[in-house]
Amino acid sequence: MTKAIGEAAKSAINRVSEVKFAEFSLKLRDQNTEEDSLIEEALQYIEPLAQEKNVSFVVMLDEFQDVIRWGDDTLKRIRTVMQSQKRVCYVLAGSATSVMRNLVYDRRSPFYRQLVEIPIKKLDKTTTSTFLKRRFALAKMRATGSVTEQITTLSDGYPDYIQRLGLELYLSIGQGGSIAEEQVDRAYENMIISLDGEFENYFSNFSPLEREILVALAIGKIQPSEVAREVRKPIFNISKTLTTLMNYGIIEKPMKGQYRITDPVFADWLNRRFGSIRQT
Repeated sequence: MTKAIGEAAKSAINRVSEVKFAEFSLKLRDQNTEEDSLIEEALQYIEPLAQEKNVSFVVMLDEFQDVIRWGDDTLKRIRTVMQSQKRVCYVLAGSATSVMRNLVYDRRSPFYRQLVEIPIKKLDKTTTSTFLKRRFALAKMRATGSVTEQITTLSDGYPDYIQRLGLELYLSIGQGGSIAEEQVDRAYENMIISLDGEFENYFSNFSPLEREILVALAIGKIQPSEVAREVRKPIFNISKTLTTLMNYGIIEKPMKGQYRITDPVFADWLNRRFGSIRQT
């Protein structure tokens, strides 16, 4: 595999000026090089490689809603490549649930009815609690029912947060230790701190109005009228942006007329970072 990738890399030297294999990123040498063509050529290479090595590949394109924004021409090229390959299976993953559903069910989509939708939801409370008890048992760590419930609530069923909290507890307490509720609180605080850079970068990708709306939601303004007053913008603009954020899975509508940020840890980070500023 290393040899095959190396040979393919040599053929690309004339078209790129920087190659980072750790991150697998390319910087174009020729600004006139068509990006869609490069994507198409990269995907087309997988099938002959699979035939040569007599193997099959699974290619996962994560956060595919960002690719969708490139337009139908790009999607049609990707679809054409996918349809021509027999030894390659594609997984198109995305966190913007509404956008991904439209990719499958919107008649105007190049992928209309050509993909199988497999929703991946958060872990429910029972599954999260059972998982925690099993993992604590493997580590010979003792946790009461209130502790597992506390972690379940703080993580809200997100596997990433469950693992982060578990690791924080293991590193601070160690194998064979007993977990108390105050230790879970400390682990959560450490997790929030460790996520600061990641959340900061994520938050910077939103438009100024989207950022204002997210902060308003994080500090408890859950109705469009409340958000509009908080950010001092017309209700029409607020409703439109709320719909956009909901389509991309950033916020959700737990009940009619009310909105909240989907990720409770991100919401908590926003409240901690900007809530005190809004209140002064």
